[in-house]
Amino acid sequence: MYSQILNEMGVERGLYLAISQPTFNSVFAIELGQVLLKNQIVKLIVFNDESEAIVQWIPA
Repeated sequence: MYSQILNEMGVERGLYLAISQPTFNSVFAIELGQVLLKNQIVKLIVFNDESEAIVQWIPA
């Protein structure tokens, strides 16, 4: 929805979903998550929730 609003406003900006490393390890380990990554459906920023550092950047 947010992406559609930006497009409607003429703003050209890529959106990323920020998720913690444990969430990435559980959600994207299953088949559906692998399909999303393989087909480049979602752009991700994976962060360490303790240090708040980015540990992985996955562009689509």
